[in-house]
Amino acid sequence: MKTKSLFLIASIIALIFLCPSCEKQTDYTPQINSLQTALQSLQKRSDSLATALSKTNSNLQTTNTNVSNLSSSITSIQTQVSNISSQIATLNSQLTSTNANVSTINGKITDLNNQLSSLLLQLNALLAQQTVINSLQASLNSLQKRSDSIITVLNTTKANLQITNNNVSNLGTSITSLQAQGASILAQIAVLNFQLNTTNANVSSILSQINDLSNQYSSLSAQMNFVLTQLSIVIDVDGNVYHTVTIGSQVWMVENLKTTKYNDGSAIPNVTDKAIWMKLSTGSYCWYGNDNSNKTPYGALYNWFAVKTGKLSPKGWHVPSDTELNTLYSVLGGVNVAGGKLKESGTVHWSSATLATNESGFTALPGGYIGGYFTDMTNIQYYNMGLYGYWWSSTEVDPSYAISLTLICIQGGAYRSSNAKQTGFSVRCIKD
Repeated sequence: MKTKSLFLIASIIALIFLCPSCEKQTDYTPQINSLQTALQSLQKRSDSLATALSKTNSNLQTTNTNVSNLSSSITSIQTQVSNISSQIATLNSQLTSTNANVSTINGKITDLNNQLSSLLLQLNALLAQQTVINSLQASLNSLQKRSDSIITVLNTTKANLQITNNNVSNLGTSITSLQAQGASILAQIAVLNFQLNTTNANVSSILSQINDLSNQYSSLSAQMNFVLTQLSIVIDVDGNVYHTVTIGSQVWMVENLKTTKYNDGSAIPNVTDKAIWMKLSTGSYCWYGNDNSNKTPYGALYNWFAVKTGKLSPKGWHVPSDTELNTLYSVLGGVNVAGGKLKESGTVHWSSATLATNESGFTALPGGYIGGYFTDMTNIQYYNMGLYGYWWSSTEVDPSYAISLTLICIQGGAYRSSNAKQTGFSVRCIKD
């Protein structure tokens, strides 16, 4: 465009100066000046358009580069998604297989329990027979003693008294009769002794079978524990399933405890009356807000007296001591940063995800608590779900207080505190 404009202006000027007929007829200076002004304007517009075009080309190249990088990222993400889908399919297959194995083992355990119950009933029946036999044996021994006593008396009387032949004859007949009775009793005793020996043999056989069944049960339990260990899961006495994570040298449950029974099968009292809760001195549990929908994912709230029993955790696990909690904080970089590495990331359960990375895999949740607000033990309520998480340790401070761990939604620290033992906190277990 610039070249054409210059050519046009040059042509006009040439015509003016070269055309003889045009001399001294018209002054074209204003037109030339106007054309020059237009040319300059066109020059500026041309320069502006050239600059804009250059920037546009540069932006286009940048955009093409970004599009290329984005395509590479999408391809990489698709590859990762494909790998993850494959891993999920593999894990689902393994879980299906494991569930089938666990179901088979549970079936065998049920059969063994039924056999054990049947043998125990037989044993009880035999023991009842043993009691009857022992009673009869005692009666026979008593009769034998009485018979021996009568014979002794009669013999003494016969030796010391001079009686008529008839009386002697009658006494002899009586003695013979008593001797016959004694022989019959001795025969019955022999039969009963034989039966007793047979019963003892049966009892011994049953005890041997019970021992065999016990060994089989132990073997199956060991197999089941091995399977659960391979899957990195734990099952409590209620049948609740917990996943596990290794942090340093410690193995922790990934979920809060939610059992309603101790590990010996006895029930933990479920106390729903807030007025009664803080007066307890024995183990108890509740769900936050008395709403059992909070069982998952937050678990139950337990007072410290339930922890003190030593039977709250599944067998092979325990409630951590203050020392074990300190080891956990140390592995994660100290108390000032450990909280953020323990907390579940995101705001699905925490009201704020400040400094929450879950780097450890511990997945701590804000289950709140039941108890007094600070030192006010008269107003018992449920507090702080979504804001705070509290977990008991097994370490007591004095007859009234025990140590706990506290995590806060807007802070990254792990805080050690002392709380009244009646307070209801979450519990997280560590492997023995």
